[in-house]
Amino acid sequence: MHLERFERLSVTTSSILVENASCQSLLSAALSQRAQHCKSVWRSPRIMSLQNAIAQWHEQEVFGGANRDYFLLTPNQELFLWKKAILTVSEDDVDAISQLAVLAREAWFLLHSWNLDIRSDQASFSPDNILFSRWCELYERLCNDLSATDHARVLSGLNRSTMKTDSFLSSGFLSPSPVVARLIREPISVANPHAVFCPDIYVPHVFESQELELCEALTWADSVVSQTDNARVAIVLEVTENTNQIVSRCCENILGPTLTEAQPRYYLGEGDLISIYPSIRIVLLALDLNLVTRWDVLSEFIRHPRLKGATDERQARVLLDEKLRNDNRFEIDLRMVIDNLSQSGECPELLKILQYVVLNITEAAYKLSIAEWLVIVDRYLGVLEIGSSNVSTVLEKRLFDSFGSCCNELIQLDTLAKPLRRLELYKALKQKVEKKCLSASPPKDGIFLVSATEACLIEPTHVWVLKADSETFSSRNKFSSLLPIDMQRKARMPFTDPLATVKDMCNRQGALGLFAIEHHVSFTNSEGDSPLSPAALFPTLEEATVDNSQSFRHSRWKISAVDLESYEDISGPPLPIAEPVKAGVTFFADQSACAFRAFAKHRLRSTGLPEMQLGTSPAEKGMVVHELLAALWTTLKSFATLRSMGVHERIETIEKIIMEKLRKTYYETVLEREIFLIEKNRLTGILIKWLDFEVSRGDIEFEVLSVEQRESINVFGIPMNVRIDRIDRLKDGRVIVIDYKTGKCSASGWKVPRMESPQLPIYALFLSMGVADNIAFAYVHGDQPNWISGLDKLHDWDEACASWRIEIENLALEIRDGFALVNPKKTHTTCLYCDQSLFCRIPEILRCELSEDSGTSE
Repeated sequence: MHLERFERLSVTTSSILVENASCQSLLSAALSQRAQHCKSVWRSPRIMSLQNAIAQWHEQEVFGGANRDYFLLTPNQELFLWKKAILTVSEDDVDAISQLAVLAREAWFLLHSWNLDIRSDQASFSPDNILFSRWCELYERLCNDLSATDHARVLSGLNRSTMKTDSFLSSGFLSPSPVVARLIREPISVANPHAVFCPDIYVPHVFESQELELCEALTWADSVVSQTDNARVAIVLEVTENTNQIVSRCCENILGPTLTEAQPRYYLGEGDLISIYPSIRIVLLALDLNLVTRWDVLSEFIRHPRLKGATDERQARVLLDEKLRNDNRFEIDLRMVIDNLSQSGECPELLKILQYVVLNITEAAYKLSIAEWLVIVDRYLGVLEIGSSNVSTVLEKRLFDSFGSCCNELIQLDTLAKPLRRLELYKALKQKVEKKCLSASPPKDGIFLVSATEACLIEPTHVWVLKADSETFSSRNKFSSLLPIDMQRKARMPFTDPLATVKDMCNRQGALGLFAIEHHVSFTNSEGDSPLSPAALFPTLEEATVDNSQSFRHSRWKISAVDLESYEDISGPPLPIAEPVKAGVTFFADQSACAFRAFAKHRLRSTGLPEMQLGTSPAEKGMVVHELLAALWTTLKSFATLRSMGVHERIETIEKIIMEKLRKTYYETVLEREIFLIEKNRLTGILIKWLDFEVSRGDIEFEVLSVEQRESINVFGIPMNVRIDRIDRLKDGRVIVIDYKTGKCSASGWKVPRMESPQLPIYALFLSMGVADNIAFAYVHGDQPNWISGLDKLHDWDEACASWRIEIENLALEIRDGFALVNPKKTHTTCLYCDQSLFCRIPEILRCELSEDSGTSE
């Protein structure tokens, strides 16, 4: 263990060497925080990560006359060459190439820092080990062709006698490799590496949720820093992508917001991904625009609040976006939008931005170097008036500093990569931005949320170890899968042997708590449905019980329970009937299925969140078929006309109607043209099948009285406007009401009580021309068209009408009275696709009924 005392680090004027970038950021924040509280004159030491130190040592060798023919690759350049080597050796496309390159670079570094040799005795190697050795051979050749070297090979060739290692202190190297241990300076005042880990000094806690556990620890830390001078409180946990949101939310709730303050109260290492912030999102959206752009990208860009002119042109931009959405186009030509804005004179700022985008796209070369591409990015920032030169808050400065580092990482590849297309360059930048986190800043108070290894570096005065469960504190191995396991264990690499891992964990916990004056440890007893047990490293947790005392809970969280009253809410206010109900017959269908669903949807306007769908929805496809059939029968007018037409004449009529109704799109894109042809062929096939089926029904002479007929009807005191798909009159004078269906339908929906499909029965009983003589579903389908007639399925038409009338009258009475009982007709099928389950609490109701039934049976 190489741990320098924090007091010595805080007063040194020498450079400080730490293991990695996260340790570098943490130590810098801790030293800055201490200096602010001490209010003394203090010069910030230069803190270097091992990677930066290797680059510095390489420069010293070059200036000293050695290795002048080889330049040092940056980490990004190393990853680029690893990707190239992996793809070349594997020949075919490889999944997750970026992750493989990272693993290969890490394994390569382990090879050189632990003096491993994979060139000899490969008989016992696994296929992955052999494949990695082939990658290494090609990677070395690629480096030699470029006259380049990398960090791993520079490190293995360094000699302490030739390096100026006496000019810095080193700390935070808990398990250094032999090569690193040979180079770093032995600390003068070292935290005792042989300190015995004593778990009894930790106060144990058990919680029922991870969020509650973290809130308790944060409130305790808040009380410690307010009562203790110069406290450094370490809340020890591993912050991962899965837990980052919970940690950020709890910190903001307990310790206050951080992003709006120049200096936050706590240290959390890297923050959220910068791509989620509006200022960065608008840049990515602008770069994603093309001459033909997806509607969702353009819509988000137009309505974005950070886009220049958003405040003055807000209403006009909303109307423009609504107009573009109503066109139902997947892709939109930017030149069409520019023409519309030029003619209307609206949104002048948006017009200038779109004109610049189109000009930039049309004049740019087909392929660009990374440097040329980043010049375009910089121009976009200027046009959008955002970026480092236009920042107004501390948060935006941090955001664009991180964005600038992404651009710097990308330009490092310019010497290795060939010119690329704009789309490839945009994807490369987007990948880096989506992985980049907000850089950390020094905390105002001494609260640090860090890992156990990082916590040892700052020598905390108070410690709380979170998530001390058997899953987190386990002795499972963590070796590289690309290197032989036996070779790693023989070299005694960390976390490759269970016993050594346990010993290493004890040493780390011992070093962590050596100088602390207060210690706590906790775990959550379950994660989802899976129970968790305490870590064997802390035996006192075995006897601990769930902590409900709230001993560290902030006062604003201690709220006494409220006495609740029970209220029977099966009825709402009566329905006002001054105007026709907007839902029409759908109101009756929902009332029959579940009274609460009908009241929630049509009285309270409670709707579920819309879900994104790929392509055209089934409902939209059905509406198109309805429109085409209406136009078709408006032309044909009777069965006799249809029967007299030949096959080719029918096809010509159908195609003509499709071309008339499906209008040609203005500024039609290539994709839209192809989709139109596909949809035209699909609709032609469906309508031909349907007309053939109509002819095959036999000698049923009929004339079409109306199509898509709009009527105003009154259903037992409830006025509504309806639109009837088709009404036929047979040769004998009988009238049939027809409803087209492109989805599943059945006559069972007309059965009482609680009809599932009351639409046609309502039409039949309340037509302005009188009661109809029959109803029918016309199932328009390309494979199995069908005709479902009421007279064929019902034994007595008059009896059916009488039962329908009683059923509809009862439903109308419930609707008028505001009856809203949660009474699904068929609990599982009715509730399966209902979006009101969180509102009606049907799962809780069913659980209560089940418990009552079981209690009665006992």
